[in-house]
Amino acid sequence: MDGTKIALSSREQPLSAERIEAVERPPQVQAPDATLPGDRHTPDLLSGQVEMAYKHAPASILGSTMASLVLALVLWPVVPHAVIGGWLAYVLTVAAGRALLVARYRRAPQAQHDVHHWRKWYLAGVALAGIGWGGAGGLLFPSSSVLHQAFLAIVLAGVTAGAVNALATMPKSFWVFALLTIAPFLLRLLAEGDLLHVAIVPLGILFVVLMGWFAQSLQSFFLVSLNLRSEKHDLVDRLETKKRHADVLNVELAQEVAERKRVEEALREREAAQRSAAAVQKALLDALPARIALLDHQGVILAVNEPWRQSWISADWEGAGYGVGANYLHVCRTALGEGAEAARRTAEGIQAVLSGTLPKFEVEYARLPPDRQGWCRLMVTPVVEERELGAVVMHIDITKRKQAEERLRLAHAELSAANKELEAFSYTVSHDLRAPLRHIDGYAELLEKHAGTALDHKGRRYVKTISESAKQMGVLIDELLAFSRLDKAELRMADVSLGQLVEEILKDVCLQPQERKIAWTVRSLPTVYGDRTMLRQALINLVDNAVKYTGPRQEAVIEIGPLDQVQIGPDEAGLFIRDNGVGFDMQYAHKLFGVFQRLHTAEEFEGTGVGLATVQRVVGRHGGRVWAEGAVDRGATFYMALPSGRRV
Repeated sequence: MDGTKIALSSREQPLSAERIEAVERPPQVQAPDATLPGDRHTPDLLSGQVEMAYKHAPASILGSTMASLVLALVLWPVVPHAVIGGWLAYVLTVAAGRALLVARYRRAPQAQHDVHHWRKWYLAGVALAGIGWGGAGGLLFPSSSVLHQAFLAIVLAGVTAGAVNALATMPKSFWVFALLTIAPFLLRLLAEGDLLHVAIVPLGILFVVLMGWFAQSLQSFFLVSLNLRSEKHDLVDRLETKKRHADVLNVELAQEVAERKRVEEALREREAAQRSAAAVQKALLDALPARIALLDHQGVILAVNEPWRQSWISADWEGAGYGVGANYLHVCRTALGEGAEAARRTAEGIQAVLSGTLPKFEVEYARLPPDRQGWCRLMVTPVVEERELGAVVMHIDITKRKQAEERLRLAHAELSAANKELEAFSYTVSHDLRAPLRHIDGYAELLEKHAGTALDHKGRRYVKTISESAKQMGVLIDELLAFSRLDKAELRMADVSLGQLVEEILKDVCLQPQERKIAWTVRSLPTVYGDRTMLRQALINLVDNAVKYTGPRQEAVIEIGPLDQVQIGPDEAGLFIRDNGVGFDMQYAHKLFGVFQRLHTAEEFEGTGVGLATVQRVVGRHGGRVWAEGAVDRGATFYMALPSGRRV
């Protein structure tokens, strides 16, 4: 400490033998926890405490500011922006106010004569800073992310540990800061209610107590330093007339002692801070269920949690280089056996994260030991470690999720098998129905020819109805068979011009004899990616639907055009077919595309109820969408959206 250096004036007097012996004798420094009588109440010591507090304040303010910015940046994705912005504004405002207070103290010519005034202002600044960091623990607590909670805990612990050195000269200020900083975070952990969060609370309390004890210890050393400085001034006054011949000896001795104490004190502080940070880090990592390791920028393992260590021990891999100090990248690159290739890919992913080319790396892999069959997910995220880019490696057990996915896959396979059996059944039934229908139609025709004149008008109408119903049933069976084949037919994908398809279909429509007038409006249509034959059938069904349901109109109006970008996604294209027909009630729109679902009777409009179902099945197989809008007696519009290009 600077206070232990003995500064001598040029008017020094020679030392007596007794005084020289006293100087050469090593000073008896009291233990850190010893009580120095009267030290805490003397004006000189109080002035020295305030002076040292303001001396260490700039570093504390800078560290707090940097920590708040880093914390805001990390928690920005998971905390409401208004909350984190308000909190950051408060912390930066308090930091600026404390910086101005330090500047005023340094400019004050008689600051040492008004110690109580400056001490009160210093404590007020520390309390406001503690409230700000306490607000981080309470307001910025990310309930949805355990990883962000762990980072918040580390930042709060780091800020508290960093405050030990700055506030140790006045332990009351440290206790105020530590309690205001840590208490809200511990309360939030209790509020979470689960065992993991509640278990961390005693560790947080123990951490605060240890930091408080360490602050008390540091204060004892500071008091020793201040006492030595006070004794130095007394000694200078007493020896001013005798130390002319001992000035060189005193200066060199004082400098050596002061330098030795400063080095020893710095070493003790650094070792204590490292032990404290390591204890907090280990407690947090051990509390997490995942296997976690911290790597430096070269891939060397800096720390592992207990699940990581136990995992390798239980697998009898303890000596395989997975512990602290081992290079995890080297272990993955030199792996042998069944998982060697996956390990090398993992090494490439970790290297990409460490170099900054990947924001994170994730991969799922099967656990290899036969006695622990299962699946894990490897997650690698970057961290800044001593201004170098490091990474956190986490192995998370996802065996239960994989087992659930496997059960879902088996259920899907069973469902697919059931669907195939149902299709086979439908196909067989449809074929078995053809022979009776042909017999019914044939015998009805023979009856009409044989009975001929013997049948009256009503009898001939009965025979005609039987024949027409048999033929209609045959058409229905044909369409049902065609519908069932849609899922089994192979898609021959290519670029298909909807404009050319519509042009071909309308030529066929116009060639058919028409007893009514139809006004067609066809706009420029896009190109889609699909099976031309299936898309042609779907468009034929939509066009026939529009022609059929505009039958009651004296002049039918049918418009075909492209879909707007507002109606479709960026990788879609399609068309609409709008008519001025009888329309439909929108509350029954969900029935339009169902098999045998008809909104009108067969007497009103002919049909089987399979056409629109075929359209939906074709569009669905292409990964597209079909929907309709309409109103009763005001027409209807059918929309069809398909992939606009080749899917990679």
